[in-house]
Amino acid sequence: MLFRPFERMVDPYPEENLAKPPDRLWSFIWHYAKPFKWLFLASMVLSAGIALIEVFAFELVGSIVDWATTDGSETFWAEHGWKIWLISGLIAVVWPLASLLDELVLLQGTLGNMAMQIRWRGHRYLLRQSNTFFANDFAGRIATKLMQSALGVRDVCIKLTNLFVYMGVYFFATLILFALNDWRLALPLVVWVGLYGVTMKVFLPRQKKWSEQQADARSNLTGRVVDAYTNIQTVKTFGSVAAEEDYTRKGMEDMLGKVHGSMRVSTGMSFCLHTINGLFIGATILLGALFWSQGHMTIGAFAFAATMALRIQGQATYFLWEAAFLFENLGAADDGMKTLSRDIAVVDRNDAKALTVPKGEIAFEDVCFTYGKETAVIRDLTLSIRAGERVGLVGRSGAGKSTLVNLLLRLYDVEKGRILIDGQDVAAVTQESLRQQIGIVSQDTSLLHRSIRENI
Repeated sequence: MLFRPFERMVDPYPEENLAKPPDRLWSFIWHYAKPFKWLFLASMVLSAGIALIEVFAFELVGSIVDWATTDGSETFWAEHGWKIWLISGLIAVVWPLASLLDELVLLQGTLGNMAMQIRWRGHRYLLRQSNTFFANDFAGRIATKLMQSALGVRDVCIKLTNLFVYMGVYFFATLILFALNDWRLALPLVVWVGLYGVTMKVFLPRQKKWSEQQADARSNLTGRVVDAYTNIQTVKTFGSVAAEEDYTRKGMEDMLGKVHGSMRVSTGMSFCLHTINGLFIGATILLGALFWSQGHMTIGAFAFAATMALRIQGQATYFLWEAAFLFENLGAADDGMKTLSRDIAVVDRNDAKALTVPKGEIAFEDVCFTYGKETAVIRDLTLSIRAGERVGLVGRSGAGKSTLVNLLLRLYDVEKGRILIDGQDVAAVTQESLRQQIGIVSQDTSLLHRSIRENI
C-alpha cells in the first residue's frame, strides 16, 4: 500500500529508558521531536519546492501573456508550444506529485504518530510519579495537560518545518521576481513585509501569553468537572450539587475571561492585517498600471504583479493566523511542560534488584515520616513481623496506619530509618517487584473502567 510505509517510519510506542523531559521550552519540544527529525527535514525540502513551483507558475502565466501579445496567434504555438507543454507538465504533474509526497510525509508519517508517541512517552513517565504528585492535583487536569502538550508540541514542529518554510520561500521568491520585473514594483512588497513583521511582533507574544493562561484554565476546568464526576456518589449523598455547580462555574468564568482576552488580541491583529493588505494590493496595482502605461513594464509583468498581490494577501492572512496558532501551541506546550517535566520523587536506584521473598519477614527500623510537614506522622518506629504472623494496627483516624502500609509499598520514601523484607531494604529493590510481592485489599471500593478479569 501507498500509505503504510510512511505510517511505519517511526514507532509511536517506543520501549525506551525513561528520562525526565527537559524543563526548558525548546529543549522540551526537541525531546519529543527528535525521533521525527528526518521526516521534518523531508517536509522542509518538499515545502520549499512546492512554494517555488507555485510562485514560478504565476510568473510563467505572465510570460505566456507577453508571448501572446507580442507574437500574435499565427506564430504563437510554433514559437512557444514546447514551453507551454513544459509549463503545463510542471503545473499538472510535478506540482500534484510533490504535494502528494509532502502530505504522505506530513499526514501519514508525522501528524498521527507524533501526537500518539508524545502521549505514550509522557504517560509512561507520569505513571511513575509519586502518590504525592497525583494527590496534589486533579487527575483530569493532569490528563488534559498530557493531551494538550502532545498536540501543542506536534503542531509547533509542523508549523515551523512545513508552513513557515513554505511561506518564507514563497515570500522571498515573490520579492525576487517583483524586483526582476521592475525594482520599483518591489517597494510596496518591502514596505508590506516590514509592516507585517511589526504586526507579528506586537500581537503574537500577547497571543502566546493568553494562550498559556487559557490552556491552564482549560485543564483546571476539566479537572474540576472530572473530580465531580469521579466522586458523584459523595456529591449526591451530601447534597452538594449546588456547591459543585458554583465551583465549576467559577472555573468556567476563569477560562472564559482568558478566551475573551485572546479574542481581543485576535480581532486587533485581524484589523491591522486587513489594513496593510489593502494598502499593499492598492499600491501594487497603481504602480503596475502606471509603469505599464509609461512603457516600463510589459502587460504580462503587470498581470503577474497584480495576481501575485492578490494571492499574497490570501497567503499572508492564512500565515498570520497560523503564526497565531503557533504561539497558542507554544503556550500549550509551555503549560504542559510544567507538569510533564517534574522530577519523579520516588525512583529506583541504579543498582536496584528484584525483590525475592523466601519467608516474608518484615522489619521497620527506627522509621520516621512527616509528609514534609513539621508534625511527624510516624516517629522512631521499630517493628518486627515474623513470617506468617498476623498483626493488627489499631488507632484513631490519621494516626498513621495507612501511612505505614504505604511506606512498606514504597509509595513514599521514609525520611529516616529503613524497612526490610527478608533482610532486603525496600529502597534498594525495584518498585515493580516490591509491589508484585504484596497483596492489598483496600478499604476503597474503586474499580478501573475495565472488565472484572482485568481488575482482578
